[in-house]
Amino acid sequence: MNTKSKAYLVGGGIGSLAAAVFMIRDGSVPGGNISILEAAPFIAVVWMAPLAKSPEAEFEALIKAFR
Repeated sequence: MNTKSKAYLVGGGIGSLAAAVFMIRDGSVPGGNISILEAAPFIAVVWMAPLAKSPEAEFEALIKAFR
C-alpha cells in the first residue's frame, strides 16, 4: 500500500486494531487514512485510554502488546 491508500476496517475489536497497527507500521499507510467502523460507542482497547496521551500512544501500546 502507499500513502494514497485508504482502509476501512469493520468492527472495533482487537483484530481490526491489530490490522490498523500493522498497516501503519509495515504498510506505511498514514493513520489518518484508516477508518475503523464500529456501531458501539467504544472500541476494544477502551481500558487503555486513560493511560494513553494520544491516539499514537494507544497504537504504540497495542504494538507492544503484540511483541
